[in-house]
Amino acid sequence: ERVSPSATVTLTPLHGLQLFASYIEGWRPPSLRETTAGAPNNFLLPNPDLNPETSANVEFGLNVLRGDLLMTGDRFRFKAVRFHNEHQDYIVRGRPRGSPGYTWVNIDEAVFTGYEISGGYDTGNFFIEAGYTKYDKAEFCQVDRLAVYSCGASNIGQDYGIQTMPPEYTGNITAGVRLLERRLTLGASAYFFGQKIGGYDQAPNPTNAPRH
Repeated sequence: ERVSPSATVTLTPLHGLQLFASYIEGWRPPSLRETTAGAPNNFLLPNPDLNPETSANVEFGLNVLRGDLLMTGDRFRFKAVRFHNEHQDYIVRGRPRGSPGYTWVNIDEAVFTGYEISGGYDTGNFFIEAGYTKYDKAEFCQVDRLAVYSCGASNIGQDYGIQTMPPEYTGNITAGVRLLERRLTLGASAYFFGQKIGGYDQAPNPTNAPRH
């Protein structure tokens, strides 16, 4: 059991402009798979002694909401957010010392930081929306087998997570028109993304090798 507090402050210095900041704590207990699952020949060992993950997430940014910007009745919105997420006792899969198999362990910390930008413009007859997310840090901190504390994107090479890290950036754009007195909407969407954080070759000796 745990109480996870959260708080948000929003200021409106000008009409149509909001400045905000939030702090949110999270908690994730180990799953049944992580604490009880095993595999033949000790290839996979459960760990009933795992600690829950805790997180402290900070966001701050601004919202812009305007009407009648370029013409009567249009709507414009813009949002920019900076985020910094820290996870303590982050659960990953690893190999215990002297063991050929795998189990789940807690590492000291995982940190993810970046920013998100989104916006849109709608005249009623025409609309366009777009969004973009960029990670500038994703690292895992732990004491290695040489008892050295280090942080990096490749520190959990035996974990599933390093194979499924999010892309360095993702984005989308949607545009369309409303016809026949706005009873018919035609539009199109496009999505784009970069390679995963840290690249594809940083995971040492994984069971399932990364694919380009």
